[in-house]
Amino acid sequence: FFESIDNLKNKNISIEDKSSIGLHYLKNELTPFYQKITKIIHNTHPEKKLEYFLAEIFENVPNVTDVKVNGSGWGTDFGADIIVKYKSGLELFDLEKEDILVVQVKSYEGEHWSTEAVEQIKIAIETFEATAGMIITTAKSTQNIEKEIEKVSSNINVPISLVAGDDVAKFVLKYGKDLLFDI
Repeated sequence: FFESIDNLKNKNISIEDKSSIGLHYLKNELTPFYQKITKIIHNTHPEKKLEYFLAEIFENVPNVTDVKVNGSGWGTDFGADIIVKYKSGLELFDLEKEDILVVQVKSYEGEHWSTEAVEQIKIAIETFEATAGMIITTAKSTQNIEKEIEKVSSNINVPISLVAGDDVAKFVLKYGKDLLFDI
């Protein structure tokens, strides 16, 4: 009740669109479940198993043409746990091309402070001539890793994204629904 009054006072929710009020509260109620889902993913898919699981999820992402789990650890994967090839551009007049995304996967708990994954993804981008990089960690993001990603991405002029904590659950639910649910 008090949250509703506060939301109306601060105009966080418009009273004219009643459907958005319910949606707002539904999203708030669902938020804690994302953290729980990410923790379950972390617990059921330790270490290398997480890489194989996420590779299956990437196979369901639109425009992905190939997914490969790469190497068996640092020194054999050159920073790329998963290599994803995907189509980009326009589907007309031969303007479509295939790009490469390299993914570094970290199965961590708590907060992700280490910047080691950023250095690994930089090496992967250079080694595989990737057009993009991604770090996926089951831990929560920190300013430390976010700043390092921004710095490295800017220096090498290649986009690097971070999927951390609750966003891992959202990613898996969005693209893995056919794997997870018998609906």
